[in-house]
Amino acid sequence: VYGFVAIYVGAAFFSANTPAVALLASFATFALSFFMRPLGGFVFGPLGDRIGRKNTMALVMFLMSGSTFMIGLLPTYETIGFVAPALLILARCLQGLSAGGEIGTVTSYVAEYGGPERRGLATSLLMTIAVSGLILGSIVANGLASILGDAAMQEYGWRIPFIIAGPLGLIAAFIRSRLEDTAQFEA
Repeated sequence: VYGFVAIYVGAAFFSANTPAVALLASFATFALSFFMRPLGGFVFGPLGDRIGRKNTMALVMFLMSGSTFMIGLLPTYETIGFVAPALLILARCLQGLSAGGEIGTVTSYVAEYGGPERRGLATSLLMTIAVSGLILGSIVANGLASILGDAAMQEYGWRIPFIIAGPLGLIAAFIRSRLEDTAQFEA
């Protein structure tokens, strides 16, 4: 969703003389989270081996949804100055860290749970589901922009998908915490 509302986020969080510079700063913040993903794999991969896949999956979902929810509630540059983009960068780094932990942990869980005869199919579905999430995010962000218009999107509309992520993430974290760990982990 961040990429689809980057123009609004840039205007809200980055003080710039031109909208293009604010947009570039917004996209730089977007890119920063991708650099955090390998670190997330290094942190949460071994954690999944120690405390279990299900607990790690619940933790990364809580971290992801919490940082996403945080973006929706952040005060803008106009309100708190340079602290606003710093908090946005922190939230995006937490998103990247948790996304890196998500990828490895969920892939391990699905591969172990799918068993040797269905491992390829099971893990390939992960990419299909991820792309479905991107499509859903674009529908929500672009749908809001169409319904609300530019002025309302800039004022508050860009926040809506981020705020929705909070309760949805808590539900997903709860569901994940109720899963059973795989037989390979238990062994």
